[in-house]
Amino acid sequence: VESTAVVNFLEEAGPRMRKLWLTYSSQTTAILGALLGSCCPRLQVLEVSTGISRNSTPLQLPVEALQKGCPQLQVLRLLNLMWLPKPAGRVAAPGPGFPSLEELCLAGSTCNFVSDEALGRLLHGSPSLRLLDLRGCARITPAGLACVICR
Repeated sequence: VESTAVVNFLEEAGPRMRKLWLTYSSQTTAILGALLGSCCPRLQVLEVSTGISRNSTPLQLPVEALQKGCPQLQVLRLLNLMWLPKPAGRVAAPGPGFPSLEELCLAGSTCNFVSDEALGRLLHGSPSLRLLDLRGCARITPAGLACVICR
């Protein structure tokens, strides 16, 4: 499906959308851009995964913008996906977090760029977290997990 068709659909039906599943492609960035623009403020489930083929170009995810655009997100799954958080900037304030987030799944078998800092940005302001799947996230350290738990 062309990204323009999906973006147009989300702009029209976005306020009613609760769940969205995407297969990563070169068009995923445009679709995520619509989400960052608050077209789906009631979205509760977002899953982005690779299909049969792996993505060779990492998806840049603007964490804080996603937190603002989808404040009711309960489930975020980035499955078998090579991604990296978009740099927050030098003096960027922490985002609003995902106050309703219950599940964060970053599982994947590919080389993964998720660091302690990225995990902290994703889980900032997420007191309802019940499930955390970090399989394959080799850069997450025990100290990084301890910092997330203490927040």
